[in-house]
Amino acid sequence: MIAGLLHAGLFALAFPPYDLWPLAYFALIPIALLALRTSGRAKAVLSVWLMSTLAWLWVQRWLIDVTGPGYAALAVAQGAFPALFVWMLATLRPRGRKPVLPGVTNILLVPVLWVATEMLRGSPLFFSGYPWFFLAHPLIAQPVVCQTADLFGTYFVSFTAAMLAGFVADVLTVPLYHNGRLSLTIRASIGMYITVQVFVLGYGMWRLRQTNGIQSNAPSIAVAAVQTNLPQNNKQTWTLEQQFSDFDDFVALTRLTEDPTGQRARADLVIWPETMVPGLALNIEAMRATRQFEQKLGRDLPNVTYFYDSLSRLARELHAPLLVGGSAVDDLKYSVETNKDDDGNETITPNWEWKARYNSALLFEADGRLSDIRYDKVHLTPFGEVIPLAHYWPAVQQWLLNLGANGMKFDLDAGHEFTRLEVPFQQKGGTRILVGTPICFESTMPYVCRLLSHPSGKPPADLLINITNDGWFGAIYGGREQHLQIGRFRCIENRVPMVRAANTGVSAAIDSAGRMTQMGPTIPGNRPTWNAEGVMMATVRLDYRQPLYGRIGDVFGWLCLGSSAALVSWGLFVGRGNVRAGDETS
Repeated sequence: MIAGLLHAGLFALAFPPYDLWPLAYFALIPIALLALRTSGRAKAVLSVWLMSTLAWLWVQRWLIDVTGPGYAALAVAQGAFPALFVWMLATLRPRGRKPVLPGVTNILLVPVLWVATEMLRGSPLFFSGYPWFFLAHPLIAQPVVCQTADLFGTYFVSFTAAMLAGFVADVLTVPLYHNGRLSLTIRASIGMYITVQVFVLGYGMWRLRQTNGIQSNAPSIAVAAVQTNLPQNNKQTWTLEQQFSDFDDFVALTRLTEDPTGQRARADLVIWPETMVPGLALNIEAMRATRQFEQKLGRDLPNVTYFYDSLSRLARELHAPLLVGGSAVDDLKYSVETNKDDDGNETITPNWEWKARYNSALLFEADGRLSDIRYDKVHLTPFGEVIPLAHYWPAVQQWLLNLGANGMKFDLDAGHEFTRLEVPFQQKGGTRILVGTPICFESTMPYVCRLLSHPSGKPPADLLINITNDGWFGAIYGGREQHLQIGRFRCIENRVPMVRAANTGVSAAIDSAGRMTQMGPTIPGNRPTWNAEGVMMATVRLDYRQPLYGRIGDVFGWLCLGSSAALVSWGLFVGRGNVRAGDETS
């Protein structure tokens, strides 16, 4: 129980808002030693599961206001992964019995098994993936130790952090000396640890110097990220009157990007956060269907067209492209319903339906035209926009929502392609730059940002724009900062800078080495970074390197998961053989 509690405490304190990042290196030591020394594997697993569940209840406490049952269920599910690590290590290194593959040192075995648990819960294999709170994430406070992510991904950075637990396990559980000198296992462990850590530091320093050199000559783009401050509970009960009022406030806020003469924006690109454009739909096809229906109806539908027309006019007045988050629908069809009151007066009510509805990123050109290229969110947020597996049966999904998150409705469809937007850029010869727009949770999914940055057979992206609504975190700052932490790793992996436009914050600009270059609103000045509205003005240096990770993705993580599954399967087979042999002897 003490080992599990120590792990849970070190784990929680390493992450925001405490940010005691060195504790990430030590967090695995207690449970690794527990697994190697326990004679009661089941008891050890259960104690770690319990303590880890408590840690997850703490770091994810913002979910209480979203879904009470889901909050508890997620903590129990995530707490199971450290327990799985203990079970696997205890299976391969059973106390008092011959270990499986005795030639493999703990300094290698411990990080492989740990990365396997991160890969399992972070990949789409496990309820669409939940790659939050990895051992690597707090280390972004020291970007020099994270640069190897452009080789083998964030999972490799977790591997290098977990090596300390494996090294300590070797020192404390393996005989130090043999025939008067350090044993071969200890010498191998010391050599491996020093070699990997020297490589990590050396590679990191080289990459940072290289990035600094590239940025000194690289073209730059001026970006204005509008940080709205609409609480999530307001947005969930957004009345039509509130939508018009809040939208007009967003437009007024955006005008802060104008230069002192009021003639144009001070940015090459202006960004709004995710889903901050109200209304039925914003895409060209939907607008065309709406205009046709308005002519037939003989009156306007301002709850549809007002937002589109206002954004088009705003982009023209700013003389700058405007990237916004809103809804798009396929095959929008209108109909009318006629009702008569008691006096015989007719009331005509428009109705609509569609084939599919998306959470989208859309671009208004500087001349006010809406681009026909848009990005529809491909990876819907599990339990936030879709319930994995249950979404195949809408009635079941809605029943679960009524049970655990009353008032919420999941009616979004997943996009089909990793489409990049094309933004005019004068510094690149008047051509257009390619912009990948991971939406909200997608910035935490490595494969999404990789396919947006380095799609096979296509030019790499110049810039990532993460539009997000972080109002879900309420008064909890730690959740916002963890979301930002994870996004910084996407920049290193793909060597692409990122700008985040976040409702309620934290808006930020990140360079291709994962370093923060701007954080929070700059206009008006003296604003807090979160739960405050304003505009963040940032100059972003582009980077045209194509890293190894862009080509191979998370191969390293999958190798750790596959080898762990094979080792544990073999360990269980060997264990059964030992039991049978013992029975025969007795």
